[in-house]
Amino acid sequence: MKSNIIQNGLIIQTPAKLNLFFEVLHKRSDNYHEIETITTLIDLYDELRITKQNSDKNFKIRDKNSRIISESNPKIDKIDFRCQDSNGLELDLGIPKNEKNLVLKAVELFQKKTGRIEPLSIQLIKRIPSQAGLGGGSSDAAATLWGLNKLFQTQLSQPDLQELGAKLGSDVPLFLVDSGIVLGKGRGEIVKSLDNIQESYFVLLKPPLGLSTAAVYAQSEKIRNSEKYQIKKANSLLNESQTGLSDNWPSLIFNRLEEAASLIWENIEKIKKKMKLLNVLGVQMTGSGSCLFAICPNRETANQIAFLLKLENMGQIIVAKSCSQ
Repeated sequence: MKSNIIQNGLIIQTPAKLNLFFEVLHKRSDNYHEIETITTLIDLYDELRITKQNSDKNFKIRDKNSRIISESNPKIDKIDFRCQDSNGLELDLGIPKNEKNLVLKAVELFQKKTGRIEPLSIQLIKRIPSQAGLGGGSSDAAATLWGLNKLFQTQLSQPDLQELGAKLGSDVPLFLVDSGIVLGKGRGEIVKSLDNIQESYFVLLKPPLGLSTAAVYAQSEKIRNSEKYQIKKANSLLNESQTGLSDNWPSLIFNRLEEAASLIWENIEKIKKKMKLLNVLGVQMTGSGSCLFAICPNRETANQIAFLLKLENMGQIIVAKSCSQ
């Protein structure tokens, strides 16, 4: 991961991801879904700042009004945690310290694994839109595990970190792979590095409405049980050696969840049709949505398309390019 060393700590750039391929194979007995996916990392980052603190510091977690949210967990109570937007405004977490926030869950998991319970200050600056299918929360959790391992020199291996990450979420391990292109199987936690692609440019459109992952998967189950459902395989995007993407990958992108999301919110398909009218190589929703992305031949075209889409006032527009860890 991209990081800078600061006094007693690290600043880590945590990337977003796009799903170039996503297929739901079947629902498992543990209620997870067996999937195949290919993801690329992009240069849209949250920023995570982790620093060691003195043991006598008063630790707390704050909501957007700087009110202290207190819990009795002795491990998490050693963390001074702030979550802010890119303008430095406090975001309303609205959750207890020890339940839902993936960064804090990652800290607790790391502490349990290594036995290192030390006072920390963690500042998370959010730039990756939420409820978008961009993996922001998973990337933040992965960066927390990676950063703590580096900061405390606990020598956890990459497989160790990926195993911990899988306990936090199916997407977390893909952010703990060295490559910027990852093949994911199982529920997404079985990951394999692929050769990085040549620099590719994307225009992201995040509509104001977010989508529930559970609702999209439930709708996908209904589609999967229909007669027209035919399984696609991730290797359709790969080259002959199966080590990277084929040259014509932009024309082969696929996301099974896109149809399900469109049935929940029909504007997904309408937005996609508008984006496809522009000079793009392909358009698709990422993950369970609601963000869509257009693949562009170069940065100049991406900037032009972003300008045109902003005039449509359909949502947040971001230009990004592929990147590696």
